[in-house]
Amino acid sequence: GFRRRSGVVVGNGFNTDTFSPSREQRAIVRDRYGVLEDEILIGNIGRDDSAKGREFLFDAFALLVQKFPGARLLLAGRGMDEANQALRHALVARGIVARVLLVGEYTPISDLYPALDIFCSSSVAEGFPNVIAEAMATGIACVATDTGNTRELLEDNGVVVPARSAVQLADGLVRLCGESAEARKERGVRARERIITQHSLARVVDSYMSLYESLGSGGRGGEGDS
Repeated sequence: GFRRRSGVVVGNGFNTDTFSPSREQRAIVRDRYGVLEDEILIGNIGRDDSAKGREFLFDAFALLVQKFPGARLLLAGRGMDEANQALRHALVARGIVARVLLVGEYTPISDLYPALDIFCSSSVAEGFPNVIAEAMATGIACVATDTGNTRELLEDNGVVVPARSAVQLADGLVRLCGESAEARKERGVRARERIITQHSLARVVDSYMSLYESLGSGGRGGEGDS
């Protein structure tokens, strides 16, 4: 019953100082988990939930390592740890367990993003994907499934593929892994700039203030007319 013409959409906002590139944090995290600088580290962050489409991610990663055997996959979030036997079984069954890092809940999560070379979202259902925006703000190149606001958020700054397709997700990962580190970095620079200009906290605060001011003006005008 809500009138679409009366609606105003204000997107989520992100602290682009907190979520930002950091050579120091990159070195700390990669050293902690034994990831060499010349290894491509792909990250996926989120709780253990079927909506995250991780079976497609695991199948895609299994295809990816056939072409890029040095790739690593980092999984973070509630339940994404060694204690999750179903998760570990899924990795063993696909022959990728030795290439996957299970870090569980990581605090602060902003310290984890700089270690990544590529962020991958394999979700089959999303609204506004905060993790993609956080990765973009950190300057990370992204591959993501076409769910929720993902395509609008990334625009041409990342690779968007259909959901529920391990083959096409693998193709997207192969595409970014095949690029030079400099090319991926340039994607990340553009992605970060998009978050700064469209989804920074300052931008969102300004949007809310403009909305409130317009509502206030309308209300005063209505009272005057009556």
